[in-house]
Amino acid sequence: GLMVPIVWGAVSYEGTLIQLLKIKFDLLLQCVPAFYLGVHSRTLSAKTVMAGLVTGLAVTLGLSLAGWLGLAEQNVHKLWGFHSGVVGLAANLLVCLAGTARSSKA
Repeated sequence: GLMVPIVWGAVSYEGTLIQLLKIKFDLLLQCVPAFYLGVHSRTLSAKTVMAGLVTGLAVTLGLSLAGWLGLAEQNVHKLWGFHSGVVGLAANLLVCLAGTARSSKA
């Protein structure tokens, strides 16, 4: 089911390889809270990790797609000087920390 949109995206993408690498690193950055907090926290649940990943990916992809769709400045990859992956990481980390704090109180 995902093959058609992936192929369409690959064929219609007009960016450079450098832009694809930036997107890859922005998305890869979303795994940091899962690994770091997963190793160092006893109260981090799988649901919290997934909620953080989904939130971070939504923010990161939302900022990237906003530029491509003409909803924001063209090729917007930064918000207040921060790359979209770092902004998504902040949202991801907030969700994970809130879930960890909530789990530790219970």
